[in-house]
Amino acid sequence: MYRPYIYTLCIDIGTFLCFTPRIAKNKGGFFMLFDMTIPASAFTEKKLKVLASIPLQVRLLKDEQLLHEFTTSPDQMLYDLSDILEADAVVEVKLIPGSVVEFYPVVNAL
Repeated sequence: MYRPYIYTLCIDIGTFLCFTPRIAKNKGGFFMLFDMTIPASAFTEKKLKVLASIPLQVRLLKDEQLLHEFTTSPDQMLYDLSDILEADAVVEVKLIPGSVVEFYPVVNAL
């Protein structure tokens, strides 16, 4: 029987950011989904800092329209958004479906 367990966690990392990891149990065990939305106003240097052992999907949206999309690399921590981040946009960070997560990704708006 499938019963999801939903948790909401908020972290204060200089700028208040919230994400909702969802942990669910299926036949193969537990898996985690990681969704995070960051408003453009949270970025002072227009840089995104990512510490993750797996690639993450990053999408920049304005009025729910896609402005830019890219995939992070575990080898790179800083991503410059100065050319693509608009004042009223939001940045969405998500796990790529099927990814095996060793530890929670850490995402900071700089």
